Amino acid sequence: MGFTIEKVYTEKYIFTNVHRNYIKYKEFRKYRKDLDSCNLCDTNFKAEDNLHLAFLETHKNQLICDACADKVEEGIEAN
Repeated sequence: MGFTIEKVYTEKYIFTNVHRNYIKYKEFRKYRKDLDSCNLCDTNFKAEDNLHLAFLETHKNQLICDACADKVEEGIEAN
């Protein structure tokens, strides 16, 4: 019988803004093949999905799905 150790890490994102409906995934996919899921929740994008550009305090932008964009927008407005 084996012994398992699970290592878990947490990343902290501080969002400053969200650019809604940045580009359709179908159009984005023509130019970039390296991203096929939301940078936050890892949900796979479909051709008809809108990508939203989320700006982080660290100046690393993230392409996110509709659900994550809603959460980020709500969080920004709450602060």
